[in-house]
Amino acid sequence: MLITLSEAARLSGGALHPDSDGALVLRYVCADSREALHADGPLFAAIKGERTDGGLYVGSVLDAGGAAIVSDRALFVRNTILVDDVRGALARLAGGYRRERLGNVKCVCITGSVGKTTTKDMAALVLSAHRPTYATAGNMNSRIGLPLSVLRVPEEARACVLEIGMSEPGEIAPLSEAAAPDIAVVTNIGSSHIQAFGSREGICLEKMSIVNGLRPGGTLVLNGDEPLLTAAAARVPQRCVFASVEERPAQYRAESVTESDGVTHFSVVFAGGRIEIALPALGLHNVRNALTAFAVGIEAGVPASVCAEALSRFVPSGSRQNIYEKNGLHIIADCYNASPESMTAALSVLRGFPGRRIAVLGDMLELGAYAGRLHRDMGAAVCGAADLLFTIGSAAEQIAEGAAARGMPRERIRVFPADGHEAAAQALREIVRPGDSLLFKASNRMNLKKVIERMGIS
Repeated sequence: MLITLSEAARLSGGALHPDSDGALVLRYVCADSREALHADGPLFAAIKGERTDGGLYVGSVLDAGGAAIVSDRALFVRNTILVDDVRGALARLAGGYRRERLGNVKCVCITGSVGKTTTKDMAALVLSAHRPTYATAGNMNSRIGLPLSVLRVPEEARACVLEIGMSEPGEIAPLSEAAAPDIAVVTNIGSSHIQAFGSREGICLEKMSIVNGLRPGGTLVLNGDEPLLTAAAARVPQRCVFASVEERPAQYRAESVTESDGVTHFSVVFAGGRIEIALPALGLHNVRNALTAFAVGIEAGVPASVCAEALSRFVPSGSRQNIYEKNGLHIIADCYNASPESMTAALSVLRGFPGRRIAVLGDMLELGAYAGRLHRDMGAAVCGAADLLFTIGSAAEQIAEGAAARGMPRERIRVFPADGHEAAAQALREIVRPGDSLLFKASNRMNLKKVIERMGIS
């Protein structure tokens, strides 16, 4: 980003302190004072959060030659912008920057209950093979992260791929309006955050509000195998295209799916014909993610052959389905996040692995009143996918109950408390043998990576 302080005040809708240097050049917007103190030309958004108040660090940022957006009049001094709400001002600043500086950038925004980040990474890979492309770093997809992502798109970029998340009603629409996507994507409708929305229908309504910011002539790419989305598409005026892995009517279809040596091969059938994809990731959920990324590429004008070649170079990021071998064991480390949908997908991958299959599962969070039933359902889903079950967390017994009710013998099930990482690791060390396949899956806050580390197989 490269704007002046006076431009930042105008775009954010705030009041610039009269003693400010309006010509001060700003190159980096952040909401973390530690970043601001090490950045060249920082604009610090002083947000008051649950753990700390950004206002405490405004002075040090200003002393270092930066500027700040504040909502506390006591902090309204030279080189600050006074606003009513810092989060809202950040979104307005991002929206103004998008309109005035990034008008020629093809923007893709991706939301969905699961698969957002993987689809974002795949779509960015496809677009970057054709034009300079910026993508959201990690999962900066919140009310703070999304505006910061927009503000970090370099002006020389010709495309950007941004992720939009949500945890409560009313979050997606203003973020979409700030990003103004040319292509919007909804990967699926699951159960994540269902405690805040009451039902999957409520989640669908929130996810579909991504169309609020869709530019005129824009396209909405939807999961064609989700009835809630196909029904919702009939109620929006924008152009919708569908991607299907279940042989349903769709503009993009995946067919002839096979797996071999860690690579999934499938064909994409679309208006341009048929093309083969070799994806270095396993599971039908990853076929869906790749198919969606392929659709994004075609809708953005990327040749099909370029899309296919790019997807052949995909590498999972972070702790998402990291598959490797260590000490003679086959490891599936998928500890970044968990929902009923993503856990079911992970179990389907384990099902295809050789040797004894061991599922190490932890809690799925933010399921509210649905938590008990959904954890028992996951326990039932383990049967047929794993030979042994280790569960860790406050919902561990419910997972165990579901597995036992479906027919898994109790002697094949071990239950550990939320702080039982060392005990679980010790129990696993005593039982595993070369040739076994182990799946580790839980919400990130369960710290299931500790078990992997303490087993010495990270």
